[in-house]
Amino acid sequence: MPDYIKQVTVTGDVSAVTDK
Repeated sequence: MPDYIKQVTVTGDVSAVTDK
């Protein structure tokens, strides 16, 4: 999976994608 997808999984929030 792309790195940004992993970040969403860890944070559990879509804001991780929009922030990065």
